[in-house]
Amino acid sequence: MTISKKEINQAAELIQTAYETHQPIAPLRERFDMSIDDAYAIQEENTKHWIKSGRHLSGRKIGVTSHAVQ
Repeated sequence: MTISKKEINQAAELIQTAYETHQPIAPLRERFDMSIDDAYAIQEENTKHWIKSGRHLSGRKIGVTSHAVQ
């Protein structure tokens, strides 16, 4: 299932708020019926947010979610 752009932004904001307040949140899959592609979209929104905040992207970690690595 794919979630809407609005829900992607909401999920990204939940992660940002949790980071800023040092408060844990429940897994996003409990709130949103999302796919792997949605998770990557949320990650991309947060990457954009942190870059706008002055952070720098210095690399990406890849793992078993990447078909090329499997």
